[in-house]
Amino acid sequence: MAQTIKTIISEMADVVRENKPMSPDFWINKAIDLTVLWGEELKPALLDAEIKHKQEVSLLIEEGLKVNAAELKVAATSENYRVYKYLEGRDKIIKEFIMIAKKRATIEREFNY
Repeated sequence: MAQTIKTIISEMADVVRENKPMSPDFWINKAIDLTVLWGEELKPALLDAEIKHKQEVSLLIEEGLKVNAAELKVAATSENYRVYKYLEGRDKIIKEFIMIAKKRATIEREFNY
């Protein structure tokens, strides 16, 4: 089965929930896998969604709305905005999982698991 961001995070979360000791290599490999997929899949999609969001806001500003009003209208009505915010949230979660994996590798190396 091909690894995806979702499967990697799910596997890591299961290990944490079950408090299983894993080798430092497990955590480093998961961090590497996440980093690669993050750069290949999520970052381009996030950039694309951000550009579409900003284009919508820009168009409304050009039509005469003030910046705050344009941003509010887009936030309230745009599917692009919803996708952008979802991907932005996923981006933050993946950064945290990468950081946690690195920390777990360090901790488990110190305790010789």
